[in-house]
Amino acid sequence: MSMGNACTAIADDIDMLMENPAAVAGLDKPRVNIQLRSGILETTYLDQEALNSQHLGSRPGQIYKPLKDKPTDISFFAISKPFETWTLSAYFQKTLGFDGDVDIETILDQTNDFQFTNLNSFSASYEQLGLSAAFKFLDVWAVGISVMTAELDINSWDTWELSSISGQPILASNYSAAGFGNNLMDSSSDILLQFGLLYKPAGKFSAGLNFRQGGDFDFNSEAQQYFIQNEVTDDLTTSANSKIALADSLSVGIGWQFNNSMQMSLDIEHLTHSDLPATRINTLGLNLPVSHLTEAIDDTFSYKIGFEKKFTGRDSSTNQYAIRLGITTEDDHDGVRIIEGYDTQFSAGFGAIFGSRQQYKMDLGIRGGDEEILLLVSLNYLLH
Repeated sequence: MSMGNACTAIADDIDMLMENPAAVAGLDKPRVNIQLRSGILETTYLDQEALNSQHLGSRPGQIYKPLKDKPTDISFFAISKPFETWTLSAYFQKTLGFDGDVDIETILDQTNDFQFTNLNSFSASYEQLGLSAAFKFLDVWAVGISVMTAELDINSWDTWELSSISGQPILASNYSAAGFGNNLMDSSSDILLQFGLLYKPAGKFSAGLNFRQGGDFDFNSEAQQYFIQNEVTDDLTTSANSKIALADSLSVGIGWQFNNSMQMSLDIEHLTHSDLPATRINTLGLNLPVSHLTEAIDDTFSYKIGFEKKFTGRDSSTNQYAIRLGITTEDDHDGVRIIEGYDTQFSAGFGAIFGSRQQYKMDLGIRGGDEEILLLVSLNYLLH
């Protein structure tokens, strides 16, 4: 992460197993790795179905809501066991741990007592359990493949209500209150594959390739609709199905070893996105205009560059140290800047290998961009 995730061509240990499953090929001893992540996210997102937007001076679909997130999780745990030219690994990865909510209550019209309320909460986690096998051949080539079960758990609650405190009908309807919502509280799993190739001769240059499936996840959701008249609620809530398809990733990379203590790497990642769902076209008879902001997301490219400088300890010490810098550019789809805008993330880190037998490796990394700060700690232990 400290090198901008530009590691496809320089992956060489268990802690880079997810960047390229060929990374563990050629290890001489078993290894254990654990990574801890702490993320701080403070962001706003674009709500495409904002019922109240025309009353707040915005076009429909132009309401921005704030969400804050401060998770701390184990993000990765792996163990590898070499068998001559083969290396087998098992791992757990958690790449998403988000939990945020916002509650809005606004008096829209003091004369008629129109009141708008919105409760929005969202939490999600994405976890993977996998087995990986890597094989080294011809001294300079390595190939790796991983099979994993991935689970996406989502709890999303988005309920809107437009009501009248005085009990007078709202807008042009006969109802004193009307509301709708989209609620999803489910988990879904899929079986995914990852494939990696690594070419690492003795010279200055190396090359790598990594393909990772994103997966398709099906959920049971709820389309909430209700109307209130004379304190009687007409509930028209129905069940629905939702599908989330995560992007497939194909990365190619090159590494350049200036000398024994300095290297650079460059990755180009191609992301195959799925289309967003259609924008809501039913306004529940409230005669509100509808916006059509949803479009298919084109496939995108992400460019990553990383730099590492290594240092050794004093003459009597076998300790080794490293500083790392990275830059990642990618298309931004979250609406914080603009839809399909462009975002740049910067990262930095420090690493150390120490112990009487150099059995410990610790890496610290920080990444920032798009109102997000992510901290990562990686601990690696060489089993003897």
